[in-house]
Amino acid sequence: MKERHDLKLEMDVLGLFFAGGQDFAETLSIEIDQSDFFHENTRNLFLAIKGVIMDGGSVDGSSISAHAKLCGLDVISTLESAIQVGNGYNGNVELSGYLVDVLKRYSLLRKADSIKDSIDDLNAGLCVQEILQGIDSAVTGAIDDEKRVGVSKVGTDTEKRILERINSPVEIIGHKTGLNFFDHSFDGIIPSTLTFIGGRSGTGKSCLAQNLISNLAAGQEIPVLLFDTETSIKFVEDRLLTILSGFPYYDITHGRVSAEQIMPFVKILEKCPLYYYYMPEVNTNEIRLMTKKYKKIYGVEVFIVDFLGASDEERGHIKLGKSLKQIHDVAVEMDVGAVVMQQFSREQLDQNTGRNTKEVSLGHFAYSDMTTWYAENIAGIREPTTVEKSKYRCNRMIDIPKSRFSETGTSWPMNFIGEICRYESVDYFD
Repeated sequence: MKERHDLKLEMDVLGLFFAGGQDFAETLSIEIDQSDFFHENTRNLFLAIKGVIMDGGSVDGSSISAHAKLCGLDVISTLESAIQVGNGYNGNVELSGYLVDVLKRYSLLRKADSIKDSIDDLNAGLCVQEILQGIDSAVTGAIDDEKRVGVSKVGTDTEKRILERINSPVEIIGHKTGLNFFDHSFDGIIPSTLTFIGGRSGTGKSCLAQNLISNLAAGQEIPVLLFDTETSIKFVEDRLLTILSGFPYYDITHGRVSAEQIMPFVKILEKCPLYYYYMPEVNTNEIRLMTKKYKKIYGVEVFIVDFLGASDEERGHIKLGKSLKQIHDVAVEMDVGAVVMQQFSREQLDQNTGRNTKEVSLGHFAYSDMTTWYAENIAGIREPTTVEKSKYRCNRMIDIPKSRFSETGTSWPMNFIGEICRYESVDYFD
């Protein structure tokens, strides 16, 4: 009975695969792989159709028989029935996701069952931690089907890469953001690099993220994936229209601009390669999955997390460091640039002295080895002091207290124009 249920589930997923259309099939083929299918025939059919899709071909109901016969599948009528089920799920993201999730859960159970003998062989005399580590190692080995090259010969392509740099020198090696402090301090947004930006509530972190998005996606057509933990896609769109057009935010949201005035900027936004993903609670595994998917389908080169959120826990900086490490790993694995916004609570403790961080100390950070080590670059947004306001004629300061690859202790004045949500660099000389 269980085997028949498994087959029905797999046939329903294949039906969803056929019925969902080209874009949906591409997305689905990234979420699941052949190891999630138990039956050889359904697995072979999935692989055949996936191969067609990944090669740029199209799949529809009329091609079922040909592909099924090639794979030795003699359940055409069952599959045709499954396509009707698939048509019912198509367009319903929640139900489609549920069906795929059930398949993956069954796959995990089968993998766990396949390693039960290995678990039984573990020495009963081991401590609990050692047993758990053994189980974790066995499960990881069973689930991880990706083949990775563990060792690479250093220097293999170095000459070619260096000569390319010499023949085509650049001022900024990463993606230019159009903001002085970012481009000069961090070399723009560099692939495989994480830039960590923090600040207290209301200092303008989200607006800075949207300025980066505007300059990258709208200005240069660089595909960007935004993980937003707080606001809606409509809010982001209105903010971007404000930045692009220069019309005050509330004039746009209250309809106080004419269609002739705003529509040219709406057209720019429609062409903008920006992909929004709402994530109420930051989940680094989900960030990895979505980044992999959107890089494969849309060529995403930068992802932005807005924001990690404040933590008043006693050892919150350790939790923060672990999250940064995991997000940094995603950037390295996918070879994309990452920008992470972090909201800090009003009082942060210095980890060495236990005292509250002072305003004048380029602080606003819960320092720890883990935080500073895994964040390639760290910047902070704060209100300027009275002296800084007078000296630079600015209303925001960007602090860079620690950076592995650039100057430490740097501060950049910025002007934030609230009504049009725009950051402007302030030219100054030390």
